[in-house]
Amino acid sequence: MDKWNSELCGADYRPALTVRSFGSRGKSIRIAGHTTGRVHHFFSMVEESAFLLYDWLPDVSDIREQYALELDVTQAIAFELGIAHITDRKSGKPHPVTTDLVLSRRVGSGEVTQVRSCKRSGDLGGSRTLQKLEIERQYWLRRGIEWKLVTERDLPDPLIRNLRWLHPFVQPSSVGIASEHLAYLIKNLHRRIQDQREKSLAYICTECDRSLGTEPGGHLALARHAVASRQWRVDLHAEIDPSRPLLLRDDTSTEAS
Repeated sequence: MDKWNSELCGADYRPALTVRSFGSRGKSIRIAGHTTGRVHHFFSMVEESAFLLYDWLPDVSDIREQYALELDVTQAIAFELGIAHITDRKSGKPHPVTTDLVLSRRVGSGEVTQVRSCKRSGDLGGSRTLQKLEIERQYWLRRGIEWKLVTERDLPDPLIRNLRWLHPFVQPSSVGIASEHLAYLIKNLHRRIQDQREKSLAYICTECDRSLGTEPGGHLALARHAVASRQWRVDLHAEIDPSRPLLLRDDTSTEAS
């Protein structure tokens, strides 16, 4: 594990910026992370969308957002490039550059660090945005760490909508059904979906709620949990619509990458 992964990580990590950093200005998002077991802080839909993808991938072992870069290093890079460093609006003093996502990913028996900066494609036309990104890129390049720019074009809408729909239901406790009944109910629902392939997911779930006496919406939550926890495999690049049949896959290929 390299030195960047030896810092605080997982549930102990604290981002340099949180949703409280800017008061009510702009868009701020708080979302629980399943990989880390803590709440993450984001300031754009692109950041959140990228997070949903990386929080889903099984080879990602840690996600650190709003990661502050060493100020003296970024100041030196900015000077070399002839770029004005970021400054605090109130004090005018140099302000730390932050990277949107720092990922730890399992590779073989070890781990590697990867960095992702998340921006709307429409925001890349401004020279100042590109200058700030170049400071980031150079910072990580000089450490031999992979840096990539991610825009909404790299995050297919159906995939992200599916992950956003599934994200709250990864944990068994999210279903609202006693844990000792989950395995049976998931198996029973799976069989019904396979036996009634022409019926919509919503119809089958409603019928299961009625016949088994579960709360309305209980079996739809169960279906979301079964997919979110990878007990069922579906093509996540095709949007899941409860008003249509759910196509379950029997293969073991990866749904998202």
